[in-house]
Amino acid sequence: MTSRARDDAGRAGELAEAPRPDNVLALALPVWVETSVARPAGEGNVSGYAIALGWNTPQKSSAYLISDDAIARPVWVAESELVSNSVRRR
Repeated sequence: MTSRARDDAGRAGELAEAPRPDNVLALALPVWVETSVARPAGEGNVSGYAIALGWNTPQKSSAYLISDDAIARPVWVAESELVSNSVRRR
């Protein structure tokens, strides 16, 4: 999975999400993640609380659904693009 911008990104300034996974599990603990994926406005990288973990069985790939305050909707980011993570209190 990749979250890099694609040509079919849709509206200008929106982040092209990683493909939606086949299986999803909500996370019970708030996990703060930082990624190497640039925000659509170009102000830093996607970071925030991961609210779900998803995976695709045939590809054996996984992604996190991240709620970033600087982006209107949560976005899927591939696990391979995570830079750091930690458990934090909200």
